[in-house]
Amino acid sequence: MLAIASTFLYALLSGRVMLVNVPQEQEGLFCEPFPGTSWVLPDGFPEGNPMKLYAGAPESYVNMLKNNVIQYDTPASSLPAHVYLHLEQIGQRLSDNIFCDDDQRLLGKFGWMILKSDSYFAMGLFLTPMYDKELARMFPYKEAVFHHLGRYLLHPTNRVWGIVRRYYEAYLAGVDEKIGFQIRIFPERPVKFENMYDQLTRCIKEQRLLPELGKAEPAANASGDGKVKAVLIVSLYSGYYDKIRGMYYENPTKTGEIVAVYQPSHQEKQESASNEHNQKALAEIYLLSYCDKIATSTWSTFGYVAYGFAGVKPWILLRPDWDKEMSDVVCVRSTSVEPCLHSPPILGCRAREEVDVARVKPYVRHCEDVRDLGLIQIHGVHSGASIIFEVMASTDDVASSRVNSTLKESCGIEDRLATLLKENPQLIRIKFFVDLPTKEATPKEGVNPLPLTPATTIPDDACSSTETEIPTISDSMFTGFTDYQSD
Repeated sequence: MLAIASTFLYALLSGRVMLVNVPQEQEGLFCEPFPGTSWVLPDGFPEGNPMKLYAGAPESYVNMLKNNVIQYDTPASSLPAHVYLHLEQIGQRLSDNIFCDDDQRLLGKFGWMILKSDSYFAMGLFLTPMYDKELARMFPYKEAVFHHLGRYLLHPTNRVWGIVRRYYEAYLAGVDEKIGFQIRIFPERPVKFENMYDQLTRCIKEQRLLPELGKAEPAANASGDGKVKAVLIVSLYSGYYDKIRGMYYENPTKTGEIVAVYQPSHQEKQESASNEHNQKALAEIYLLSYCDKIATSTWSTFGYVAYGFAGVKPWILLRPDWDKEMSDVVCVRSTSVEPCLHSPPILGCRAREEVDVARVKPYVRHCEDVRDLGLIQIHGVHSGASIIFEVMASTDDVASSRVNSTLKESCGIEDRLATLLKENPQLIRIKFFVDLPTKEATPKEGVNPLPLTPATTIPDDACSSTETEIPTISDSMFTGFTDYQSD
């Protein structure tokens, strides 16, 4: 879903029509988003089964460049019929040739593009200068990119929506507050059930996500008397549901609030090749997106989609370090509702210099769950303006620290940077381009500055519900297609 939304945005920016290769196990999950036509790639087209292409294939854009099959000045008439763009997470980095202007101009000469991705690479498009102005018009609030793209483009079929609607109306519709917990255990980083449960309950207690337990029944005039909180557990395993449900079944709360705990399913193992399994998983993503508070597992794209749809900043249950069984910090609140780009590009372009984008883009931060690597976008109004300033590495650590601290601030950096550089001529000067946000007042506490529309009602028919207006794709645009993969 993250890859589809990213590819759709890329198609809009690059003037292409998007067709999606839908494998059998993912048939019947989503409605056709464009009336009167289909986005599904026809069977057997194109010839040669290009879906079997891989990162090292000679047809890939990166390899054709390396092998001098194509060059930046190659005319369109001399290019191969199609180009393969591989945007999966390879060695924790996306291909470093993708988000540079020269490469985008060359890619634009190909009539057909085959794109394979398992990543939310939409954020990388904001790092491409040639798309800057268009993206500024599309998304003045950068933190709302997936929220609007996903809710416009991805509507579950009535089969899936029926599961969502029945469950919501039966268990969640009449409560005062809904709290969702999504627990994902990755096989490459297994965590013992006892450790994960302890981390979850510590997060609940530290962040006050659920009412405290009491030893005696509360007084009749308790502050929360009569209020009902629904807890939605989304996990492959039933153990978390059993223990949390038992905890609130056997004990009263100090406030007198009632806590009801639900879990739609527990498959015990992921079966990505099963269409029925995928339908249930999609239904639970949407159910989770209807929660008022959400806590999700680190690295989980399932959780990214749910809280992105909801427009809710989640609490993230952090992974322990490799040499530890439990994380020292159990959970943190995300600074954004945007999904994390796990494998950001190096962004050196032809210079091949590695640049930490989070230091030079005021609206970009490192993800809380992919520390020092992944990137997310935070709230900031895009001005479309740029300056060149000269900063970074210095023999004077104090001066460097002051500059880097200023770079991390999201507004009004231009004057302060000029002052710092004037006061510290010993700085070794390296040029970077930086987008300046509009200098605006900080939003008041508790006021959401984003144009997000949290899902609070269930429509009758998911296929007929659209969230926002997106420009129509013209018939003259080039054609390309994508292959997407699930979490």
